Amino acid sequence: MNRKIWIGIVAVLAVIFTVAAVLAAAPVDAKGKHMGPKKIQWSQPRVEAQVKKGEVVQTTVTFTPTVDITNASFRFSASMSNTIAIDPPTFALLTAGTPYQVTVTFTAPTDGNRKRYHGVAAVVDDTKLYAKPLKLRFRVEKNK
Repeated sequence: MNRKIWIGIVAVLAVIFTVAAVLAAAPVDAKGKHMGPKKIQWSQPRVEAQVKKGEVVQTTVTFTPTVDITNASFRFSASMSNTIAIDPPTFALLTAGTPYQVTVTFTAPTDGNRKRYHGVAAVVDDTKLYAKPLKLRFRVEKNK
């Protein structure tokens, strides 16, 4: 066979094996769709509660980073401002594979007519936001 043909065959095989290796290493969801790696895994997908005006509700959740993160803190959706807190709010170092517990506190405002507070809490460092944020869903009922 011609040398150019052999080089072409080897190049095509190299591309096929490279693509196969990348696809095999990428996580796959239940439907077989390839996803990027999740950097944060939560013990539950969301925190949700139904509360009365002025009521405070706390929930402890666990998260596990899949990568090491330094100078980590939490960023909340603007829609959750002045109603949500996480304790502890910062971590000097999060080690991949190590679970960490935090307490999420929602304080329902005593004034206003807003009934729903939906948002997320995400882990951030000095330069980026890490997927997957924790969903926050709170419903405020009128006091009777």
